[in-house]
Amino acid sequence: MICLFSRRTAAFVGALVFCVLVLPGLGRAQDAGGVEGADDPPLAVQLESRLATVAAELERVRAQLAAGGGQPAATLEQEEALLERVELLLQQHRNTLSQVEESRVALAQLTEELETLRRAGPAEPPPYSIVMLDAVRDELRTLRGRLETLEAGETAAAQTRERARATLDQSEIARRRAAEAAARNSEDAQAGDLANQLRLSELQSRVASEELQLRQIEHERQELLRQVFDARLALTTERERAFAADAGFAVADLRSRIADIEAQESQLRRELELQPSRVAFREREWLAAKQRLESDRTADPALAEEVAMQRLAFQVRQREAVVLAQRLDRLATRREMWERRFKIWQRTEDRATIATWDADARALLESLDTEYRIQDLELRDIASERASLQTRLDGVESDSPIAGWLRQELQLNTTLRELSDANTVSIESTRRLAERVLGDLGQELSKVSFGDRVRGVWRAAAGAWGFEVTSVDDRSITVGKIVIGLVLLLVGFSLSRLISNWLARRVFPRLGLNEGASAAIRSILFYLLLISFVFLALRTVNIPLTAFAILGGAIAIGVGFGSQAIMNNFMSGLILIAERPIRVGDLIQLGDLYGTVQLIGARSTRVLTGANVEIVVPNSAFLESNVINWTLSESRVRIHVSVGVAYGSPTRDVAKLLRVAVDEHGRVLKTPEPIVLFTEFGDNSLNFEVHFWIKMRKMMDRRKIESDIRHRIDSLFDEAGIVIAFPQRDVHLDSVRPLEVRVLPAGTGIGGAMAAGGPVGPAGDGEARG
Repeated sequence: MICLFSRRTAAFVGALVFCVLVLPGLGRAQDAGGVEGADDPPLAVQLESRLATVAAELERVRAQLAAGGGQPAATLEQEEALLERVELLLQQHRNTLSQVEESRVALAQLTEELETLRRAGPAEPPPYSIVMLDAVRDELRTLRGRLETLEAGETAAAQTRERARATLDQSEIARRRAAEAAARNSEDAQAGDLANQLRLSELQSRVASEELQLRQIEHERQELLRQVFDARLALTTERERAFAADAGFAVADLRSRIADIEAQESQLRRELELQPSRVAFREREWLAAKQRLESDRTADPALAEEVAMQRLAFQVRQREAVVLAQRLDRLATRREMWERRFKIWQRTEDRATIATWDADARALLESLDTEYRIQDLELRDIASERASLQTRLDGVESDSPIAGWLRQELQLNTTLRELSDANTVSIESTRRLAERVLGDLGQELSKVSFGDRVRGVWRAAAGAWGFEVTSVDDRSITVGKIVIGLVLLLVGFSLSRLISNWLARRVFPRLGLNEGASAAIRSILFYLLLISFVFLALRTVNIPLTAFAILGGAIAIGVGFGSQAIMNNFMSGLILIAERPIRVGDLIQLGDLYGTVQLIGARSTRVLTGANVEIVVPNSAFLESNVINWTLSESRVRIHVSVGVAYGSPTRDVAKLLRVAVDEHGRVLKTPEPIVLFTEFGDNSLNFEVHFWIKMRKMMDRRKIESDIRHRIDSLFDEAGIVIAFPQRDVHLDSVRPLEVRVLPAGTGIGGAMAAGGPVGPAGDGEARG
């Protein structure tokens, strides 16, 4: 009974302690606004009191652990760990609270300075040097670079606070369940365990409560840091604006910057002068170690590691020489940029020079960005190599020779990292100065008058005009030369066409040349003139013919693989113009195509049909197919008209009438004389042909004359009573008995006879109908 009472009393005491020590903290933790009451002591005093309480509890638990007996040792150890966690959280809370107070003081001070600056201006007297302006701009750049970090910190603090709140909620649930289990328990055997579980649950809830309070104050600190940042950014922005409005670049400032650069150059040159001997020494040491390794037959791993170290030392010295040369070169660039900045501020240079400097600064920035990315990759490689070396060092005995060589390699790795860091600083310093120059140039270029705009456009056009596209035989081919060449080619093409057409219209007819010869000579003359103008254009722009060697090769390859048809037609056109199997104005027949040649081009020939339809025929078709040229040598052609008359007609009269019909036509030539031929005894007629000669300039001329002759033949035959035959057939019936002929009433057909039962016998036994 006494034991049961003591255990319940312990549970009650534990609950009372939780209510006294934990619940006030929970109330403050769950209150996001967390404002101290009017009568509450300061939060720092509360933290000190809670720290003292936790220290007393830790001392009690440790005393119980040292004495033994009572509660189980595992439970006491858990209590000790939880109380130590509470103590650590309270200490962090105290430190964070101190930082919060410092941030509040800084915010108030910055706010006061910002108001003073806006009211009275900077404390420094004007004019402000370029050094001061650069310093405040560097500070402004640094602040803007921290914005992303602050935003990430605020987000992380808010997320951590929410996780702590969720953890506290879970701990409170576990504590309530443990308290309910202890209150409902009526068995003495389980009372002690339940009391211990309740105590541990209360301590875990207490840890969660302190964690939440710490995360609350950390979130408040992040918000204050953001406010301090905004105030410092506003203050720096105001200072930059004030300095920029009344800044100047004095000669003393330039001399100070140049003196600093010269001092750095002198130091780097001294270092660079020592590098050849240092590199040579390290190379000798490496080669000697390498030779010892090659001559050693025991394959000593320590000796191999020494070779690796000596090789790394040699590489480090080489890298040091390269970095020193790069830094020295950047110092020369920075000297030049400071001198340019001074001239920009003094406004002693014209706009063309400023534009050139602007392009140079942009190119330099691109180059520095590339170097920065390369340097960053090298730093990553160095860090990776350092991790590998450290892993190998951890895997060997500390007093072994290999460990000594590995430690030296780690030191060399550190030297490499320092070299890369120094190079990165040099790149960043030069980059910032280039950006400042670019900003100064931008301000100057933004001040543009109308005359400056005109001159700028003219300079841009002149630059584009003189831009070198390529070079051949040490001769530059510029955009201007190409444009002049194209203009000359266009003018030459137009002049070639005009000259060739004028000669074809005015000169060639007076020389007695026909239309076909004139067209051929005109085409040849056109191409010759065009080629002459091409050479003249190339000569004028001073472009050698060798510039087209590659183009000619490309054209040859294109002809060989994809332009066979085009070149075939082109070559065929040249053959047609030279050989002249067809000429302009000739009446030709190509397969089913009849027409007059209108134009013989380089690739195709245009033919006009009798229906006034222009047809474009590839030139190769005239060389690959049989072509009938009705007017190649002369315009006289022999044609004929065929007619058939009925059997029994007087053949001599027919021949005479045909001759009369031909002789009466005015376009039939008298010589050679027409010829009338009795050609054959046809199936249905006696066939005659009359052949005669005409002059044909158009395909329709032949058809019209033939039509007129046929009209006249029909008229003459009609007057003479001669019948023009037409197809006819005689049917002979061979039957075994006489045909039976019956006369049927009108309207009765074969079907009616069949319905009446008339005879329908074998072939030949049909009925005749009237």
